[in-house]
Amino acid sequence: MKRFFVLFITGWMLFLAVSPCMAAPWQIMSGEQTVEKGQVIQGDLWFRGDSLEINGEVKGDVIVWAGQVVVNGRIDGSVIGAVWDKLTIGGQVLGHIRVVANEMNLNGKVQGTVTTAAANLNTSPDSWIGQGLLGIFSKLTLQGTVNGPVEVKSMPLIQIGGRINGDLKTQGAPITWQTPLSLNGTVNDYSGVASDPAKIKGVSFSGRYLLHQPEESRTQNSGLWTIFSIVWFIGSLLASLILYRLFPRTLWSVTEPSQTNFRRSMLVGLLTLIGLPIIILILTITMVGIPLAIFLGLIYMILLLFFGVPVNLWLGRVLFRSRLHPSIMIILAGILQMLISFIPIINVATLLVFIILGMGLIIGHIRPQINERNQVDLKM
Repeated sequence: MKRFFVLFITGWMLFLAVSPCMAAPWQIMSGEQTVEKGQVIQGDLWFRGDSLEINGEVKGDVIVWAGQVVVNGRIDGSVIGAVWDKLTIGGQVLGHIRVVANEMNLNGKVQGTVTTAAANLNTSPDSWIGQGLLGIFSKLTLQGTVNGPVEVKSMPLIQIGGRINGDLKTQGAPITWQTPLSLNGTVNDYSGVASDPAKIKGVSFSGRYLLHQPEESRTQNSGLWTIFSIVWFIGSLLASLILYRLFPRTLWSVTEPSQTNFRRSMLVGLLTLIGLPIIILILTITMVGIPLAIFLGLIYMILLLFFGVPVNLWLGRVLFRSRLHPSIMIILAGILQMLISFIPIINVATLLVFIILGMGLIIGHIRPQINERNQVDLKM
């Protein structure tokens, strides 16, 4: 819970950091907008809508939630936000680019860094990045000039050309070198497939090429997953045992191992797992509903953290037909879940079922408990 609280506070601070109410003056736009050539916007520009085209100048940051954004003019600050169709930078950005996009085309100049997650990133030979590139992509075509380090992960295609004045680190697909190319730094290739640029004609390379095997990261991730599984197992068991001691009748009622209860809980859990993020997204887009979206986001995080509490007792009752002491059933069921988590493929499918079931057991029994309490009050 402490880590969750820290993440929540950090996210809230980041939201405030990009919110237009923290700086004045500013402009808020929506729909389809064009900043004409010669037009100057003083301060930050907050945009939410289908398309934004900037041919003039913005003397501040541009915060976007848009389908398409085209920058042919000049932005004195940074570009921050999400673009679900295409982001095209053909002008100048004097700050940084911090954007999640479906497709990003860079033909202009960015004086700061480019940090992005995109399906496709294409930079032209005339593009210029002043302080480095960091990103995750499905397809990457890098040309132009990058002054600073480049760290990218892409599958299934990485094409690199142009000029890089800094270290290069790649993960995912083997690198396809495009000429002309100038590399002034160390290349760390984590694809596991040798592709030494020094052996290619038309490539100027003044650093070292180091090939690494991707299994190193897999081993590390496996160790982290093992630690996480053990910690989650202990926390889930303790929470289940404590809550059963505090609310034995309620938890026993919630985990009734009947087919009706199982089907209802799976349906409610599936609707919660899929529907709640959609509601949060809609509330966030409307801006007015952001406080409610944050509250629902907290509830969603709590459900993801504590879905195993009722599942432990439910699974124990199914396996042992409620013949053992509830605490023993909780412990044995928790051990079984931990063992399953180490089996590839099966662990993912089982975890998804348990998440859906746990959410359904919690959410699906809130209303009956309320109704039962109201009936007791009426009798009194």
